[in-house]
Amino acid sequence: MSLPQVYGNSTEACVPGGIGASITHGFEADSSRFLASINSLRTPYLYVFLILIAELASSFFVYWGIAVHAIVLVALLVHSVFAADKTLSSFLSVMAVAPVIRIVSLSCPLSNFNEVERFAIVSIPVIICALTIVRTQHISFREMGFAWPRLRYVPLELAVMALAVPIGFIEYQILKPEAIAEFELVKMVGPSLMFIFMTGFLEEWIFRGLMQNIAERLAGLHGIVCVSVLFGVLHTTNVAYWDIFLAGGAGFLFALVVRRTGSIWGVSLAHGIVNIVLFLVAPHLIAG
Repeated sequence: MSLPQVYGNSTEACVPGGIGASITHGFEADSSRFLASINSLRTPYLYVFLILIAELASSFFVYWGIAVHAIVLVALLVHSVFAADKTLSSFLSVMAVAPVIRIVSLSCPLSNFNEVERFAIVSIPVIICALTIVRTQHISFREMGFAWPRLRYVPLELAVMALAVPIGFIEYQILKPEAIAEFELVKMVGPSLMFIFMTGFLEEWIFRGLMQNIAERLAGLHGIVCVSVLFGVLHTTNVAYWDIFLAGGAGFLFALVVRRTGSIWGVSLAHGIVNIVLFLVAPHLIAG
């Protein structure tokens, strides 16, 4: 059987129906979409970097960190007003919740409260910010992931909740926090509920419900990566840099689950379980 002839530099002549040209066109289209998504995230990544600087400053001198976070907060809000791209504007405004979280946690006089009360107090202004964003941007419950997952996704939800247990033990090995309650069922109920609602649900609502929804519209999967990086960066003040990668990786895993199921309920429970293991279970089982 003779080989097909090639005329000049064209490979399309060798392929019936011009499939070569279609493949080339498809590759160019994919490349263009990829570059467009990367370009659309240049500004958000700049703010992620500035938030990282603020977090590092907080690790050395709290007031410097608060000042830098305040500057970033104002810049995000002003930029969101003047941004020509509406989706970018929405994303920058919801990113402003990140410096709010840190400013509140660093500046509130919480020395007279226990750990459970501190989490609850810090959550109040964050909830107000999130509700304001929902109201001003007209985000629906379904868009925020407030839908129950379909039955076929229940195994996936259960799997991510099961995976939360080893993640919690790994994070304990990194941070080694003290237990915030005695290892008794009655005394662990209150803190456990607080971790599920005030950290698990609240943080997943903000990062996977609000930020991820807008980031996906802005840049698809690359937007999810950006939100996961921001989530990891906000763990910098723990002064254990492996925790940044663990939190960012866990955040990305949770993001993929939400993207698949359209629901934040499973990852909210998983997030709460991570903190329950980290602050309530592992200190007793490992440290004794």
